[in-house]
Amino acid sequence: MSESEAEHLLTEVSPGEGSAVDAADIAMPLARFASHEQVQVRGKGDLNVIVSPTLMDALDRKQAKVHVSMSGSPQACELKLSSFRGFIRIGIKGSNARLEIASCRHLQADILFYADSSMRIGRDTSINYARAVLADAQVEIGEDCMLSHDIIIQPSDQHGIVDLESGQIINLKRRIDVGRHVWLGKGSSLCPGVSIGQGAIVGMGAVVSRDVPAYSIAAGNPARVI
Repeated sequence: MSESEAEHLLTEVSPGEGSAVDAADIAMPLARFASHEQVQVRGKGDLNVIVSPTLMDALDRKQAKVHVSMSGSPQACELKLSSFRGFIRIGIKGSNARLEIASCRHLQADILFYADSSMRIGRDTSINYARAVLADAQVEIGEDCMLSHDIIIQPSDQHGIVDLESGQIINLKRRIDVGRHVWLGKGSSLCPGVSIGQGAIVGMGAVVSRDVPAYSIAAGNPARVI
């Protein structure tokens, strides 16, 4: 199949574009959100929560669960949660952390935010289990993606690399971009700074340390297009 044919097929089967939150979604006081039996919030901080009626229904039916842990009194943080089934654990250890989940399928993930970090999970994406650690970093996962079990998403090094001449930290503001309709195989790992193109497949156990082109298959350690 040519790239143009694949693009046409992907356009036909993928859902439409849209924000993670719709007009019906509401800003909810943190205390009210935390009072739900399927929600657990530990620690204190400035956390704005926007949820959809669809997610609240899933919580009521015990189809979804959200745990949030804050430490160090983080400020200016936000959760925008449209809908999913599954269990999300969110750790917030720094200010200006933001998580946005569109209308997704099954999600199971541990997501840890340090300061100045954000993550967005696109519409109709499913995650069997992933762990993400973000420190001064951004992650964007496109629409209609499939992430298998034991996925590692590591957009930042978590330790600074200092230029000896200037004394400046040179590995700030890292990110990972995963395009639409991407399939990540079991046990694959995404390293800082990589971009995975639309329609790509990453094989089981692959360590992605460089960009993966659209409509390609990458496997191995380090991952290479095959």
